[in-house]
Amino acid sequence: MLSLAEMAAKGQAKMAAKGATMASSWNAARGRMAAGYAATPFGPTRKSAYAAGLSAATYHAPDPAKWARNWTANLFGALWSNLQVITSQIRGNLSPKGYGNPELNHSSLCKCVETRGFAPLGVMG
Repeated sequence: MLSLAEMAAKGQAKMAAKGATMASSWNAARGRMAAGYAATPFGPTRKSAYAAGLSAATYHAPDPAKWARNWTANLFGALWSNLQVITSQIRGNLSPKGYGNPELNHSSLCKCVETRGFAPLGVMG
């Protein structure tokens, strides 16, 4: 199994390899973007401003190093949040507002699991 640093490096390398393709794909899609926006119910002033902005726009490829930093930071944030939910479930820290009360919840929910956040599907019965 790859470490987080190895996964981030792998994603960074993939993004760096796709940089030129991303720019050419965006430029090729300009016609579709303009046609799609022209089909919206906005007025002529807004549509012409969008068309002018689209024709003047240039594609800026994302920075692969910045992507790797943000991906790692967001992954740690998600893991920390999930860890806090699991910890509160283990401690039995159920909210008195009915989240852990089987009489106030749907009957198919497990009586011992906090139903907010990430409730594991395997414990519902």
